[in-house]
Amino acid sequence: MVYAFAQEVKAKLVTEIEASNVADPDLTQNVSVLDILSHRMGIQRSNQLWHGNDNVLLLDKAHMNNTDAKAGPNDAKPFTVLDNHSFPMLPPPTIQDGSIMDASQGIRSTVTDMLKWCQALIKAYTNDHETVQTDPAELPLKQMSKVMSDITPFAKPFGPRSSNGMGWVQAQLPTILGAVGCNPGFVKSMPTVGKGKDLTVFYHQDSMAGYTTSALLIPSTQSAIVVLTNSLSLNDAADWVGQAILEALLDVEEPNDYIEYAKESANAHLAKFPAMRESLEANGIPGTEPKRLDAYVGKYCNKIGNFYIDIAKTQQLEGLQLAFQGLASQVWSMEHYHHDTFLWLMPRDKAVSRARFPYSPEKLYKLDFQTNDKGEVDSLLWAHDADGPPETFYKALQAADRQDVGIQERPAV
Repeated sequence: MVYAFAQEVKAKLVTEIEASNVADPDLTQNVSVLDILSHRMGIQRSNQLWHGNDNVLLLDKAHMNNTDAKAGPNDAKPFTVLDNHSFPMLPPPTIQDGSIMDASQGIRSTVTDMLKWCQALIKAYTNDHETVQTDPAELPLKQMSKVMSDITPFAKPFGPRSSNGMGWVQAQLPTILGAVGCNPGFVKSMPTVGKGKDLTVFYHQDSMAGYTTSALLIPSTQSAIVVLTNSLSLNDAADWVGQAILEALLDVEEPNDYIEYAKESANAHLAKFPAMRESLEANGIPGTEPKRLDAYVGKYCNKIGNFYIDIAKTQQLEGLQLAFQGLASQVWSMEHYHHDTFLWLMPRDKAVSRARFPYSPEKLYKLDFQTNDKGEVDSLLWAHDADGPPETFYKALQAADRQDVGIQERPAV
């Protein structure tokens, strides 16, 4: 939609834009809208944030009557799944119109409306390839062949038959799908979809706490598949369901056994947290002691100052706890690992019950405190991105200054 709107106002995607939340001056000076939309900025995922700004939605032209960015009583309630397969309800998402990330996570819709949207996408895309084209003024969307083009290639096992466009993955069947979902990390190998078929599909996957989604477009058959779920389940169920429906729609002679893939990924998911704990215990250095807890207490900010980790003593004063952005909802207990390294790893049930995504690697749950020449703790390293190196967070406040910024002791959870 950003690309289509840019075309409406005759904006050029090669125009440099200011990326104020990125510390790298090269990115700040040279990044373009196209770089952002195709996920080729080369920065860690946590910095690739959409900040909504008077979102322009082409809903009326697509006749979408039940789609907006406002929370309402008809929103599907979000759930999660615990280790015993019970499914408690999660708090409803607060992201909506006017919130940070509203452009990418605040939109509410229905399967019916999303199929209308997919129909508009397919119509615009196929029109770009017709010999006799429909007047673009009659179409709700324009330049879809560019939006869905193969801009950023994937590495194996998804490449070379899959590549990322502006939010849509282009894949040439038969090939592996699910490149932007959560399932690849929980099966030995992803299934090859559409064996015996030779056609192009486009797909998009997304998720937030309590919800997973999948959409697939098949322009050659004028077909679309939309899967919306309201559960953070034991695997990316929307992905498996979408792939299974696609193979049924295409009448694949040898379809994949998605029930078996669902079982495999669910079992691997349940085993992940115990495996991380076992790995950490095996690699820890026994017999080391931390400094006095007061040495670690403080507020640790990243280089550009837009994110911090508040380290405090627990109410019992027997340990440490962290609070991301100082929020009471983001308080987690810490445990000494070795030397000046602490863990904040929790059981899986606790993580998902508090709406944390349980897909992160074990390095996410380690904080490595660093010292200066005087032996004083002045920073910490945190590898918050699965594919990136640790980032340094610098100690900004000493314990005696904490009351000046309104940071108070909170109960560890």
